[in-house]
Amino acid sequence: MSPYPSATLFAGLNSLFGEFGLGARLGYSKDKATYSGKYLYVENGGLDDDVLFNTVVKGKFEETHSYSNANFGLYAYSSLFVTEHFSLNFSTGYYQPWLFRSSLQLDNIEVPGDYDITIDFPYFLSQYAGATISLFDHVLLSVGETYYYTRSPASANNIWQTHFSLSYMY
Repeated sequence: MSPYPSATLFAGLNSLFGEFGLGARLGYSKDKATYSGKYLYVENGGLDDDVLFNTVVKGKFEETHSYSNANFGLYAYSSLFVTEHFSLNFSTGYYQPWLFRSSLQLDNIEVPGDYDITIDFPYFLSQYAGATISLFDHVLLSVGETYYYTRSPASANNIWQTHFSLSYMY
């Protein structure tokens, strides 16, 4: 459980045929992260007997940052009650883990050629589709699939996750 404050609010409408709701989340945290990686730099050299000589420089970098951070999310969900014991479920969400920061400039890294290294912070979009069936009194089985998308160039940009849950409702 996070020791930092956050607030989540959901509101919804229920009927005999289904439900629909909207939600929002706002949170605060103090983060400490170490960013590291490798670089390759080609330094153009001079001509010697019509041959161009280049120097290749390989290097590593590592820098630690501590900062205060706000995060934000918007969510929507819906369920269609197909029968008394079976429902189809859908939800979608937008989550921004770094609300006021879309990138971070790494300042204490010496890269040849005076180039800057910037770390991009992505947002996340998610979509869940699934089904729930009531097996017995108070026992629910849910199966679904979530698709996550992020704009991060460092990731594969999409992730699929399968969900399975068996719940007892008292």
